[in-house]
Amino acid sequence: MAKIPPLRGILRKHFIKSEKPRYPPIEIKEPRFFITLPKLKDMTKVDVKYPLLEPFAYARIRWDTKEKNLKYTVEQPELTQADRRVLKKIESTLMEMIDIKMSVAMKRN
Repeated sequence: MAKIPPLRGILRKHFIKSEKPRYPPIEIKEPRFFITLPKLKDMTKVDVKYPLLEPFAYARIRWDTKEKNLKYTVEQPELTQADRRVLKKIESTLMEMIDIKMSVAMKRN
């Protein structure tokens, strides 16, 4: 029976060589109030933006002139190049870990 490699610390070993990781402080703000849409007779004037998970995600409801209806979109900050590289590394490492687990599970059957 093949032994499953321990997952604890695998990501840390891939990303951090020997120093302890330093994470930037993150503050998620609680909503200060409930959002209510204004009562408008002319729907083409609707343009409301409110926080979903401030400062990381916002919702926007506005009139879409092409589709002729209200459109709900989620707006998030753009990732920097460094953020994209880290995300890609995390994704590939997780895919490798999942692939290893699946191959071990298939051998057991």
